[in-house]
Amino acid sequence: MTKNLVNTQLSAADSYTEHRSVSRGKELSVGFVVSGTFSGTVTFQLRYAGDSNWLDVHTVDSEASQGILDVVGPADVRAGFKSGEYTSGTANVVLAVED
Repeated sequence: MTKNLVNTQLSAADSYTEHRSVSRGKELSVGFVVSGTFSGTVTFQLRYAGDSNWLDVHTVDSEASQGILDVVGPADVRAGFKSGEYTSGTANVVLAVED
């Protein structure tokens, strides 16, 4: 299996990684790593097919955090600083979705 990676530096409110998609009918683990020096909360979000709304599923407010989100597709996943949840610095966010 290959990994569909996104690696983004976030340093502002209302800024997000590009989304990555999980295919229809698949249950996958989405790995993530958050590093850097920042003050704020990085929120991981899902958007299911046919829905325009992003749902909050996990938050990270410390540097050097890593983990796995279990996602059932079809869905898109992204991470970022929501409005009012960024103070300073830069968060380096990596998402890895297995294809």
